[in-house]
Amino acid sequence: MELSQAFNKIVNTKWSFANNFKIHFQGEHANMFDFLPNHGELHVINFSLDALMAEDLSIFAGGRHLQILGVEEVHSGSFKIRDYNQLSIYKQFIKIWRTQLYKYYDDYKFSIVVIKEPDYPDESEKVILTAKECYIHTVDVLQLDNENENQIFEFTVNFRTPNVSIDNFDQYALFR
Repeated sequence: MELSQAFNKIVNTKWSFANNFKIHFQGEHANMFDFLPNHGELHVINFSLDALMAEDLSIFAGGRHLQILGVEEVHSGSFKIRDYNQLSIYKQFIKIWRTQLYKYYDDYKFSIVVIKEPDYPDESEKVILTAKECYIHTVDVLQLDNENENQIFEFTVNFRTPNVSIDNFDQYALFR
């Protein structure tokens, strides 16, 4: 393969860019995310999901060491938001977190859908991750700083979920 052919192959490869995504929130409570623009959609700075793990079970019996994977652990993740309008989004996430402390879990659980926006004109939006039955675990501490006059307030929301589906893959299909 010549250098020009290799270069053309690299240029024509449709890479997936990690900066074209949005998050859609769906709350069990009727007006849980009404404060968000675009009916529950939010463009965030970053989204991360911790490693998908299961409990490690090991035993030494009969002169053999046996190791298997046990129950899938509760998944945790986070997303960072750039706020506007006198911390309005921050205040609403604090309100949801505080409400979850005193209300029944099933009334205030929510789903997060991560949508990959198209990178090229011939593509369409695609759901790449769905986290169901989420609850807010922590909301970042409020930190204000006079060091930089152009600084925009950002905060991180950490969530936990027992149910993560990546790219609409049915994780329990093997057991049916």
